[in-house]
Amino acid sequence: MRIYCRPSVRDYILLFCYPTVSYFSYFGFFLLTYLFVAILVLWVRSALRGERPASLLDRRRGSAQKKKGIFASLSLPLLLALPVLACGYVCVEYRLFRLMLFSHTVSIRSTMQEAALTLPACWREAVDVFRNGMMHVDDRHKFFVMPLCLCYLLYVNLVNLRSLRKRRKAKRGNHGAGGVSLPFVNLCFFLLILNSLIYGLYDNAPVRDSFFCPVPAVTGISV
Repeated sequence: MRIYCRPSVRDYILLFCYPTVSYFSYFGFFLLTYLFVAILVLWVRSALRGERPASLLDRRRGSAQKKKGIFASLSLPLLLALPVLACGYVCVEYRLFRLMLFSHTVSIRSTMQEAALTLPACWREAVDVFRNGMMHVDDRHKFFVMPLCLCYLLYVNLVNLRSLRKRRKAKRGNHGAGGVSLPFVNLCFFLLILNSLIYGLYDNAPVRDSFFCPVPAVTGISV
């Protein structure tokens, strides 16, 4: 959101370094996909509202002439963030990408027997990963990260609800804590739930086969 609202070179540097604390195989692919979807959604929303997103050059040239045409509402700073984050992952995990793209190494996943859980068991698996996180972050996620995020989500929604009640007639009365809009925060929460559901449903054979037959996995992504 900082890059979308107030882009700066520092934000791009931090974004490029983000893969140092994130796995591409677990999170990077999803983050890049969500970022691409966000670019399209914000492009359409800005076009419908007749808005012009912020630009890196706005601070230097002040009130510059507005762009015209179909790309006038496209956020170029957010579009630039996509290759910046992708390059960060490639630089940090260059060995993984070398195996994926330039090697015939067989993924260990191809030799493993996939789980076949029932839908209730998949639901319990999704709830477990949402509550406890994964692997080495179980305790930190359950007792620190998740409660902190849920409290912030509740706080933002309550502040925005109070703001909406006070400014019903205002044109932009749907912004609250820290300038974060209500739909954006809830969208992030929805994506976390969606990720957990996908993680749980992956262990159901019919769901897994119906998805990966038309959309085969990238070779080497799980090496």
